[in-house]
Amino acid sequence: MPSGQLATWLDLSRDSVHQLLLPLVRNGWVAAGRGRNGGYRATPVAPGVTVLAVVSLYSREGRDPTPDDPASPRFIRNLDQRASERYRQFLSSLTVGGLVAEVRAEREEPTYSI
Repeated sequence: MPSGQLATWLDLSRDSVHQLLLPLVRNGWVAAGRGRNGGYRATPVAPGVTVLAVVSLYSREGRDPTPDDPASPRFIRNLDQRASERYRQFLSSLTVGGLVAEVRAEREEPTYSI
């Protein structure tokens, strides 16, 4: 995707897009190109990268970025909010009985060794 188009979608400057994607490029998860066919594209290893690994690239001083930290990028704050909402949805759909049944089934599952 061309950096200009990405900047427009994210409502950022091209320089901000470059700074935002630089850690991903350095880790080999995003490829950057210049010129007529330049822009950014995911590398073949990108689909296997966890969200936690990506978020940890943007943490400061080895601590996880939080939505309360004004230095955290906006997408980190949005991601945290979405994750919190999904977590609440998950917890509201999970019953204690269902959780107990899962734990019991796991404990009673036969294990075989050869």
